Amino acid sequence: MDKTEEFYNAIGSDFQSVAKRFGNNSAILTRFVLKFLSDESFRTLKTALEKDDAESAFYAAHTLKGICSNLGFDRLFEKSSAVTEMLRRKETEPAKAEFAGLEQEYNKIVQSAALLS
Repeated sequence: MDKTEEFYNAIGSDFQSVAKRFGNNSAILTRFVLKFLSDESFRTLKTALEKDDAESAFYAAHTLKGICSNLGFDRLFEKSSAVTEMLRRKETEPAKAEFAGLEQEYNKIVQSAALLS
């Protein structure tokens, strides 16, 4: 098992389906996963929620959801999708409540990325 597969197992996602999307090239997939760590969507979402800026939070959550879908971050995708839909309806308070679980999944990915080095 290579490091990328270990990473996907650690975050509870299906490595094989994601690897297929990336032509079974673990090096390219790893590069995109590491690039995710510098993406600003999560931080923008957190800040926007703190400021009750539903519109900025929506766009950040929607972007995060798309990235998670492409990278196969299944659990973070589910959480960001739920937050996106709440924010689409301008339901900031429920989105804030759901954000705690989203943040846990995000942190799990960040911490598990150590497996890739």
